[in-house]
Amino acid sequence: MGTIPIQQPTIDVGSDLDAVTTAVADASQVLLTVTDQAVATVASSVTTAQFRMMMVLHSCGPRTVGGLAGCVGQHASTVTRTVGKLIKAGYAVRRLDPQKRRGTLIVLTPAGTALVNAVHARRRRAIARIVADMSARDRRELTWALGALRNAARSLSARRSEVSGGRP
Repeated sequence: MGTIPIQQPTIDVGSDLDAVTTAVADASQVLLTVTDQAVATVASSVTTAQFRMMMVLHSCGPRTVGGLAGCVGQHASTVTRTVGKLIKAGYAVRRLDPQKRRGTLIVLTPAGTALVNAVHARRRRAIARIVADMSARDRRELTWALGALRNAARSLSARRSEVSGGRP
């Protein structure tokens, strides 16, 4: 992976929302590229969309097709097709929902879990190589800034949840 040029800000980014938004979007694109490369290297037969569904199942546990569709922001029919491909590849299975006797849940198989773990490990190594190239001061500032971003996102999510009565 080549060096990504970084343009030093010529304005006070602390007071310019647009500059900060652009910087976060640029960093997000770097991380998406790292993830895409990890998926392509570890699981060349899995698309990014399929992997995203696998990540939701890995982190949130079994889901109905409708629940999975809500998590990934896609129509249930699209999720049904994607889940079918994951099942055919051996990465997921359908199981009866113990809460609803007629419902089914989508569950990762051990092979699906292993694939998600392998992609995560590869992605962490790639991110570590990028971060290792930064100065200690830049790493500290990045850690602080990402913590602030995470906290702001959680706060915004909590406020939205309060307004919507807990609905997404």
